[in-house]
Amino acid sequence: MAGASTYTVISRNNTVSITAYDNRASDIVAVESGNDIMIIEVSAPSTTTMKMSSALASHLGYSDIDLYVMTDYSYRAGVAFDALTDETIVRRVMLPTPETEQEAEQCAIIEQIASKKGVLLEILPNGCENIAFNDT
Repeated sequence: MAGASTYTVISRNNTVSITAYDNRASDIVAVESGNDIMIIEVSAPSTTTMKMSSALASHLGYSDIDLYVMTDYSYRAGVAFDALTDETIVRRVMLPTPETEQEAEQCAIIEQIASKKGVLLEILPNGCENIAFNDT
């Protein structure tokens, strides 16, 4: 049993693993690197999608999400992010630069939630391209 646990830690520190999850309503990509996990939400944010993201991280053996990347906004993005951070520890979140007034409103809501819950927030000016995560 100890050998299996040690192997998992060594394997996670030395390999990069990418998992894609598709459930009709959502597309989620998980990148494991350096014993950390990055979740990329490729579909419009919703509470269901974020709960699936949390479940995917948990299924892969992580109790928290080191980096959560939202690639889009929806009118539910703030509420969904609040629900995600209520049930899962999220260390850092990356958002695209808002392009409309509605997106700016949702971004402001997420900024307030992130500040309140101690989540580091980064706005990406390049539309979520070229994201560096550990050695990936």
